[in-house]
Amino acid sequence: MSTASRLISYEESLLLPEDKLTEIVRGEERRMSPPRLSHARLVENLARFLRRGRDAERYEVLVSSFGQLIRKEPLTYRIPDLGVYRRDKLVDEPYISVAPELLVEVLSPANRKGNLNELLEDYEFLQVPEVWLFRPDNRIVQRMVLRDQKLADTGMCSTGSIAPLFSPDSAVDLDELWAGPLTRP
Repeated sequence: MSTASRLISYEESLLLPEDKLTEIVRGEERRMSPPRLSHARLVENLARFLRRGRDAERYEVLVSSFGQLIRKEPLTYRIPDLGVYRRDKLVDEPYISVAPELLVEVLSPANRKGNLNELLEDYEFLQVPEVWLFRPDNRIVQRMVLRDQKLADTGMCSTGSIAPLFSPDSAVDLDELWAGPLTRP
């Protein structure tokens, strides 16, 4: 849903007030509803798992407070729930412009992110090597992996563990993760 009557440029976006609930997609502002508490806890618990991996000093795990630049023309930036970046590639600029190693989105029944295919097309355009889509209501995670410059669905799981491609030793125990979001911060 668009709230802008004209397209917003990169330069104009830098003058907008900081807003962690508004993405700009193809030059148009898209306001998202705030996530539920269980959503926020799931993201924080997942970040905790990923931060304790063997390669933690090489990677930075960021949650929900950053803009991931997709393209400057027409301006598109997204606000992923979680991103994992190589520390040596990050630069302090208004939006993160490098591709992450992993992006995570927690999907809600309210579909606060809008069209999922459009979101995945943006991540594909950026050439994100791996995207995890969490569906907490069903306790399922879907893994998308970049193959031949396209994000391919490699399947869903709800139990066991899932490890990011960039750090196989940083496995996330899904049983422990699902047990945590509603019961502990």
